[in-house]
Amino acid sequence: MLSYLVTVNLFLILFWVFYKFSLSRETSFAINRFLLCSVPVVLLVAPLLEFNFLKTPVPKAVEQLWLLEPVFVNNSIKQQESTTGVGIVAYLTWFYALGVLMGVLRLGILGFRVVRIQQKARKKQHQGIDYYCVEDSKQAFTFLGKIMIGEGISKAMLPIILQHERVHVKQRHSLDLCFYEILKLLCWFNPVVYKLQKELGLVHEYLVDSEVTKHIPKKKYYTELLNASFSTSQVSFINSLVNYSFIKKRIIMLQKSTPTRRTKLKYLGILPFFLLLFTYVSCVKENKTETPEATSPTTTTKNTVTTQEFGFAEVDQAPIFPGCEEATDAKQCMSEKVKAFVNENFDVNRVKEQAEKGTQRAYVRFKIDKNGNITNIEARASHKRIAEEAKRVVGMLPAMKPAMHQGQTIGVLYSLPITFKNE
Repeated sequence: MLSYLVTVNLFLILFWVFYKFSLSRETSFAINRFLLCSVPVVLLVAPLLEFNFLKTPVPKAVEQLWLLEPVFVNNSIKQQESTTGVGIVAYLTWFYALGVLMGVLRLGILGFRVVRIQQKARKKQHQGIDYYCVEDSKQAFTFLGKIMIGEGISKAMLPIILQHERVHVKQRHSLDLCFYEILKLLCWFNPVVYKLQKELGLVHEYLVDSEVTKHIPKKKYYTELLNASFSTSQVSFINSLVNYSFIKKRIIMLQKSTPTRRTKLKYLGILPFFLLLFTYVSCVKENKTETPEATSPTTTTKNTVTTQEFGFAEVDQAPIFPGCEEATDAKQCMSEKVKAFVNENFDVNRVKEQAEKGTQRAYVRFKIDKNGNITNIEARASHKRIAEEAKRVVGMLPAMKPAMHQGQTIGVLYSLPITFKNE
């Protein structure tokens, strides 16, 4: 979950930077609206998908490691690290959930306020356009297809206001804003989401302005915007006619010409953004699969081996540790037996002088060959003596029943992390 949120919010920030400095001043309003609504959807979905076409094929001559569960020579280390890790994750999860809950409450209160306004308003019609007249108000806004007009607004301005709000209704801008409210619930801690919603609201106004000025002279429309005497609502999921922070930008944008072909080429810049996204997601998933410290053999690692004839294929039978012949899950049984064996035979006193104080780790790679013997033992650690002790203990493992594939015995590579505490 944490990795997912980091990915989504990181690329939301990158998208906002790209949009703000490259596209926000362009007059291709429909494209801008599409990007502001679709890119966040892609970002929410992409981390959940697999992009195998970006992965580098593994040569046939290379065997894939089976990753055994880490061995904690001192059980207190495991308990301490697990408790600390779980504690931090739990606190972050509760903090995130609290933020989501607060967002839901805020959204519910705002929605209730708008619904109450609509219930109290009187439905009217002007020039074939239905709207709701709100008492004791000078607000004008649209919410989910309903036009709300304050009774304090002058009748002279009513026609242009209704034309403006009707465009919001026809183009269904409220749905865009509602989507962003959901996005804000998921990413409430990211200020960029609020900035993107503001950009979307501005694009909505550009779209409406460009549509309304097809029927009304621009000069007259400028005047109506500048002379608007009614207030605006501060609810983020409604479209209002006048947002004073937008007026200057809207007037400037109305004066701009239609985009040229060269200008439209800027939008191709979104392609490298998506390529970066898919590459990042693919690398993160691949790293999770291949990193020994983060992989559990019982949940994420497939029993795979490479043969000259068949390439990667699922192994028919994993190696069997002595005493695991009748076990329901021979692989899990082997993992437990190896952990117990290493925990019993790893002598911390042999490396006490060379090892630094605190938690130390060694990573051992070995092969169970086609005869079931332990061979090709390699180890790395912060000190040579620690690596030698790790190799010594793994070398003491008993011979096992070798792995089988299509009726033949085969060799398999393993990786084993060993952790101990030097006090």
